[in-house]
Amino acid sequence: MSGEKSNKDSVLEGLALGVGFVVVGVSLPFLFSFDSWLIIISTVSIVIGIMGFGIELENFGMGYGTRDIFLGLAFLLLGSALLAMFPNTVTKIIFLILLLLGIFGFLGGILKFLNLKQKPADKSSVKKMVIQRLYLSMLLVL
Repeated sequence: MSGEKSNKDSVLEGLALGVGFVVVGVSLPFLFSFDSWLIIISTVSIVIGIMGFGIELENFGMGYGTRDIFLGLAFLLLGSALLAMFPNTVTKIIFLILLLLGIFGFLGGILKFLNLKQKPADKSSVKKMVIQRLYLSMLLVL
């Protein structure tokens, strides 16, 4: 096992990397300045972190639809940041497209997540699935 990583280790590293991108993106403007170019870099870092976290969370097996939820949130954040930074007609059109993609991904992911058709075989897996859904619902609220 010297050069090989298990899938679980790879997913956990991906989750950590996603959180790292979000933390760096949030910290950048506070550490340096609130210049427009730094806000753009910060927003891109946060979007990459959110997308990566959602993808790795679904690979970890935490629920069906989490990838779509986090990608939708990332598109909404990206569109909102673009609109706030450059309020012109072209940006508004791009914002509407990103808004459409974001809402589609977010609501589609939530519907997939709530309509999960897994039928667990025993009570322990039912309890695990309920805990996972509650945990992810709390993450979405935050």
